[in-house]
Amino acid sequence: MLTSFELDAKPGHTRLIVGGADVSNTVASAVVEVGGPGTVPQVTVTQHAGAAAITGEGVVTVVRAPDDEAVGTAVVEFLESIDPSALVPMVEARFTSLSSSPVALTLDVLIGIAREVAGG
Repeated sequence: MLTSFELDAKPGHTRLIVGGADVSNTVASAVVEVGGPGTVPQVTVTQHAGAAAITGEGVVTVVRAPDDEAVGTAVVEFLESIDPSALVPMVEARFTSLSSSPVALTLDVLIGIAREVAGG
């Protein structure tokens, strides 16, 4: 069974109803993917932090921005996954003079590794 939705996107009076419940005040954004003939529309709803849950049945995806603790945990897990014996040669290869800051170079290398992991 699919969940019904109604989106009224009038400027200054946006309203979103999902499964009969008005969730307009808890939603930061909504994306409706209509698709082609024979497909089912999909609604992705991004809630404000701390907003009430949206319940129902069907193809509705709720996306919440991570809180500070979740971001911090992810950063710590990423840093712990780096092998220091692999990081040191990468930093040393870029350390070309005493005027360079080893801390800045290390941070630059870590940012490069993070970009690679993120696919960018």
